[in-house]
Amino acid sequence: MARIVSVTFETDSHARAGHFSVPKRVADFLGMSDDDDVELRILAEGLRLEVATQLRSGLEVYHRQGDPTTAGLDAIPPNTPILVTVSHPRDEHAADGARAWDYGSFTDALVEGGVSRQVAAELLDTFVAWANERGVAMIWGQAKLGSLHFRLPADGVSGSSAPRQRLFSLFIPGRVELQFAGMLAPFDQALRAAELANKLSEISGVAISRSVGYPSFPVSALGDIRARLAFVGVMDWVIDETNGMDTADARKWSRSELDSSLKAFEAECVASGMKPNSVFSYVDYADRFVKWIYGDYQPRAATGPPRSAGLRSFGVFELTRLTEEYRSELQAARLQPAAINTYYRHAGFFVRWLAGQFRPGARLK
Repeated sequence: MARIVSVTFETDSHARAGHFSVPKRVADFLGMSDDDDVELRILAEGLRLEVATQLRSGLEVYHRQGDPTTAGLDAIPPNTPILVTVSHPRDEHAADGARAWDYGSFTDALVEGGVSRQVAAELLDTFVAWANERGVAMIWGQAKLGSLHFRLPADGVSGSSAPRQRLFSLFIPGRVELQFAGMLAPFDQALRAAELANKLSEISGVAISRSVGYPSFPVSALGDIRARLAFVGVMDWVIDETNGMDTADARKWSRSELDSSLKAFEAECVASGMKPNSVFSYVDYADRFVKWIYGDYQPRAATGPPRSAGLRSFGVFELTRLTEEYRSELQAARLQPAAINTYYRHAGFFVRWLAGQFRPGARLK
């Protein structure tokens, strides 16, 4: 029997950069549920995109050739008609002959892949103990080539629901994979993803050269106990930052409160000893972002009408999402890449300051 590997349908890009909708009939056909995510993992070719699905079952599938990014969809202006192909697994991780993996079989497979039995056992022991302590769900892959995924569950109990955060995965024959393209707030923001990559790269033997896509490194890099503890220490930080979004987002700022916060932000910048020009840049770009939210500012050559937020108040989670929309509009207005980066980074600094995660004058990461 022929195996259907993809479904193509027409949709349009959302105002939120890098997103689109999946029609219900297509989602039903693919077996997707309401809270399934669509991973954007293939570079656009014209206005045609090919993406893979990540299902609640924990099975993560995507095309590994070329390690694609989400750059294509981000570059398409909002509401642009696009043709999308949503694909089922068809790479080596989804080969026919699915099997159930567990601690013993995964350890044996790591050894067969060249990892010493001692390192394989100590690695899994460390990760299992850490996951149990932190309430992290461990999801064993079902494909012929083994995988083990570590997820922070949204329900705080198990991995049966959509994840609160995607932490990392282990793949046979012996790789540790970070999934920046699939991470959720606050690490779906480029600045935070880069911060995570920097922290990981500070671990001896671990080299993360980029904070997009799905970089990986050999499990042998975590053979030393100090490296393993440093790695789970970074994952602890990811969990704390992710959980902190819930607390921070309980606080919402109105337009007048954001304006007042800008004055407090400026005062803190001055008190930190920043040079006047730096203070001006930090505050001015943050002010433009706030004005953009409420429709009082648009980049020159903007392609759409001004935003209209009315009297809405926003929490940190919403503001973080808005920085991504802001960057999308700056790109659509064809600003120079350096200018886009400046506008986007400074908007992000202000939002992180509101969340208590940024201190003016401190070393930037």
